[in-house]
Amino acid sequence: MKIQRSFLVISVLLGLFAVFTLGSFQQVAPEPKLRPLPYAFTHAGPSDHYNLSSFGDFGKGRLHRAIATLGSQRAVLFLDTADTLGDDVTVPAEIALIHHGAGTLDLGGRTLEVNGAFLATQARVFTDTGVTGKVQFASGSVSRVVPQWWGDNTDESVQKALDAAAECGAELFLPAGTYVFDAKVEFVFSEIGFDTRALTVRGAGPGRTVIDNQSAGEPSFSFRTGNPASQWGWFLTVEGLELTSSTGTGSAGIEVRDVWIGRIADCRVSDHAGDGILLLAEINDFATPKTWTIERSLIVQNGGYGIRLDSLSNELPYNVILDQLDVELNAAGGIYAASELVKLTNSIFAYNGSGPNSKGGIHVTGITGFTPYGNLIEGCAFEGNRPYSVYADRAANLTIVRNEFSRVLQFGVPQPDDHFIRLDGPEGVDNAIIEHNQFGSGVQGPFTAIVGGPGLRNADLDNNVFNLNFGAGDTRFIFAQGTQSTYRAFGDTVLTNQSISFADPTTGIADVVLDRGAPGMLSVSGGFVDGMQTVSAFGGSLSIDCSLGLTVLHTLSSNTVVQPPINATVGSVLNLIIFQGANNHAVSFDSIFKTAGPFNAEQISFSTIRFVHTGLYWVQLGAAALSAPL
Repeated sequence: MKIQRSFLVISVLLGLFAVFTLGSFQQVAPEPKLRPLPYAFTHAGPSDHYNLSSFGDFGKGRLHRAIATLGSQRAVLFLDTADTLGDDVTVPAEIALIHHGAGTLDLGGRTLEVNGAFLATQARVFTDTGVTGKVQFASGSVSRVVPQWWGDNTDESVQKALDAAAECGAELFLPAGTYVFDAKVEFVFSEIGFDTRALTVRGAGPGRTVIDNQSAGEPSFSFRTGNPASQWGWFLTVEGLELTSSTGTGSAGIEVRDVWIGRIADCRVSDHAGDGILLLAEINDFATPKTWTIERSLIVQNGGYGIRLDSLSNELPYNVILDQLDVELNAAGGIYAASELVKLTNSIFAYNGSGPNSKGGIHVTGITGFTPYGNLIEGCAFEGNRPYSVYADRAANLTIVRNEFSRVLQFGVPQPDDHFIRLDGPEGVDNAIIEHNQFGSGVQGPFTAIVGGPGLRNADLDNNVFNLNFGAGDTRFIFAQGTQSTYRAFGDTVLTNQSISFADPTTGIADVVLDRGAPGMLSVSGGFVDGMQTVSAFGGSLSIDCSLGLTVLHTLSSNTVVQPPINATVGSVLNLIIFQGANNHAVSFDSIFKTAGPFNAEQISFSTIRFVHTGLYWVQLGAAALSAPL
């Protein structure tokens, strides 16, 4: 009996030991292996698969226990249950984390460093009862970070996602939805020496990803550098967002300060109290240009400028390309460009400049100590901007070509305007070229297409089309006395006010203007009317004395041959105006005249032709005709 009782006690003890041992083993042992993930995800062949719920807590959280148990073996860990970190956790590169929305990780004020692959849906993954918790992804662990991993569509979630994405080089993606910002979301780029890094913020597109900036006087997004050297290597891309302010209190849609290379594309920016897009250069960075592109975006109804390229110090943005933009109804103006080497193309500017200090569609200007140069405005449409479509001051080498300027009724109401282009700011404009533009007005004038004040130096106008329909005061251009300009009127087409100007060959200043005074009548005005002479032909031969004036008017009464002019000097420009009545008389020239082809004096018209004297020949410069029906 003693032996049996001893055996029974031993059996019970062994049974209890087995139970405790098995229970302890089941608490830390992983579940059976699941099917392997694809090779591309696990990096190298099949991996063991585990559920987080299979691991015990032991005071530091299940995730801490799982990493300690798995070590550096290659594995996939499913985050299938809620967990709270009791200590910092570093997930090695060999372990991949997968979250299917089954549970959340409470950071508890700890740091989670993920060096392996991370895969999650748009469900919430992270909470933080400890407030100071942080998630750090290693480069390559995740290619896209979404705010929904941190919670709702708020500025707080977007800020946490932005910080994580910028650190690991992943894209911050904002899926379709409305995000309400009560504070700005910002990132300050740190010192990286001569290394390079990139940050991309992308949405699903305007109308899909909408940022509603309800902050008090702050931008939706702010990106800036912390010191000069960090500007060497940061690349920033923002695209596919709609940025608006339903309260009208947000200061800007996007604000960028001292980021060297960047691109904003496919965005809509509207209804902010300040500027739509603000690009600032503030830090002296060894004079290395900043290269920016803003394209394919709609920028409307902002209280400041649609786009502002500026500085709060003495620096300037460089190399800015603005392309395929629709900029409308911005109160301070469409674009403010205190920047060098700006190229603005293929865009629409309409009804900008309702504010009291606005300059209208485009305002090109410098800041203290600098002058923007190399600016090109090409292929743009301007409609109803007030007071000017283009205003330039403290600018050099400004080219305005192949644009359409028009003034039409807005909601049935005429929009007041003085000028389409104004080049007479107090600091002046050097070397302006205005060519191949169309100017038109469908409302009551008077209008002046181009105005240049005493600060305008060296203006070149050619091949423009003027269609100013109303008002006797409609004019093509007005320059201050003494403005050096080249005006090749023969390249112009004047559709309604029918006038033509000739420049003094020695000064380049327009000195004679010819207008249709009445049917069949020619009105002559200008600074040097005495430079015009009227000549008659004798026996079909027309002789001209250049010393009496280089603008010559002749009325055909027979077939006429123009003889070599006398008293001509090299460089003299001869303007010959020939009136042909209802007859059909022919005009020909002595062989000293080199013409581009036969000259036709059209019926009931003042036909014009211009020559320059080379010393040996008179070479044709251009020809045009003015309709003057009798």
